Amino acid sequence: APGKLKKPERFTPISKAFMAHGYEISVTPMQLAMAYAALINGGNLYKPEIVEAVKDENGKEIKVFQPMKIRQVISKEISDEMRKLMVGVVENGTGVKAQLSDMRVGGKTGTSQKLINNSYSSRYYNSSFVGFFPAAAPKYLVYVLVDSPLKGRYGGQVAAPIFRNIAERIIKADLSLSEF
Repeated sequence: APGKLKKPERFTPISKAFMAHGYEISVTPMQLAMAYAALINGGNLYKPEIVEAVKDENGKEIKVFQPMKIRQVISKEISDEMRKLMVGVVENGTGVKAQLSDMRVGGKTGTSQKLINNSYSSRYYNSSFVGFFPAAAPKYLVYVLVDSPLKGRYGGQVAAPIFRNIAERIIKADLSLSEF
């Protein structure tokens, strides 16, 4: 599904301020994950792949997908700075509930009112957290989106703990992460 972004000639006087907070635009979870991956990987936007390889019934790889760079979207220096800022979100900001005991992670919380019948609801929210680990050399990026949580509202209180649980399970399963 395509995202939505108004053409500048359709902006209202408050569009830029609203867009800075994530309103008046829409993206799919895949588009958001791609954008965050580019923010932390040195600034490179890659074509998304859902699977790493296709295997036959005997486990032999039939097709292996290689990363396909689309383009450089930001400089490596800006990417390095964004990664540091996102580590700060987890260590000292709204994402503290995403912290892991044995590995530094970075991320960003998100909270947005849902658009219902063409107006923003004051009752229903999307709560999110996108995080990555290990912080120094990211290998995994996890995006958690909770649609209209029943308890809590903010991404840091609702989605960040879910990210932490997912990250802990990945770390237990990926032996290559033991060096971090």
